[in-house]
Amino acid sequence: MAAWMACSSTRPGSKETVTFLFARSTSTAATPARPFTAWLTAIRQWPQVIPGTRNTFVSTPPHLLPTRQPVAARAGARPGAVIAICASVRPDTCRELAAQAAPHDVHVIDVALVRGERGAEAGELLLLCGGPAQVVDACREAFAPFATDVVRVGDVGAGQVAKSVNNILLWACIRADVEALRLGRALGVDPRVLREAVALGSGANRPLAEWGQHRLRWPGKDLEVALALAEDAGVDVPFVRALQPLMEGLTVEDLHDLL
Repeated sequence: MAAWMACSSTRPGSKETVTFLFARSTSTAATPARPFTAWLTAIRQWPQVIPGTRNTFVSTPPHLLPTRQPVAARAGARPGAVIAICASVRPDTCRELAAQAAPHDVHVIDVALVRGERGAEAGELLLLCGGPAQVVDACREAFAPFATDVVRVGDVGAGQVAKSVNNILLWACIRADVEALRLGRALGVDPRVLREAVALGSGANRPLAEWGQHRLRWPGKDLEVALALAEDAGVDVPFVRALQPLMEGLTVEDLHDLL
C-alpha cells in the first residue's frame, strides 16, 4: 500500500513533501523497536535525498528499518518533525517510540491504514490516528492525497487498537456472509437476490455491499495481531480464536462463487 500512498502524494496539487519508508518484508509480531536514536538515524538520512521533507510515513515495522553509516541522532533534525507509523505494530511499541522521540523534538504518531489496497489505489484510505490532536491536525494536508477520512481515536497507540477492532469486524462479516449466502443458495435462493434483499435489512454490512471486491490479503495476520492484543489485555475472545482457522480456508474464488 505504501507504494500507492507515495504515488498519490506526488500527484499534481500535492503541496506537502513527504518521505515514505517501506519494504517488501514485514513482521506481524512487531517486536520492541531498536533504540530510537538508531531508528531516527536511519530515517533522517532519507530527507537528505528529498529536500524539504517535513513528515515521514513509515509503513515498515520500525525494527526492520535499515541502518546506514552511523550519524548523530540529531543529524538533519527539524523541530516539530512528525514520524507517522503506518505499519501494523503493537500499540506499546508506538508509545515507546513516541516517548523516545520527545527529547529530540520529534513527534511520533500511529496512523493505521484502513480500506486496504483498493482504498490506497483510489486515494481513499481511512486513517485511524493515535497521538496529540494538534500533531494529527498538522498532518492532514500531507494525508489528503491518499486519504479521504482521517480520524483521531486517542493517544499514541490508539490507532492500532482501532484498526484491530475494525479488522475483527471485517473478517467476521465476510465469514458470516459466506456461510449465510451458501445456506440461502442451498435452499434455492440466488445469492445476488439475497444480497440485494439483505442490504435493506438489519443484516446489512459493508463487505456484503462490496461483494467480490475483497482480496483477502491479510486475515491471518490481522487476527493474529488481535489475539495478541486480547491476550495482553486479559480479555477472552473465543469468537476471534474460532474465526482465525475459518478464515485460513477461505479464498477469493469462494467469494466469487457467490456473486
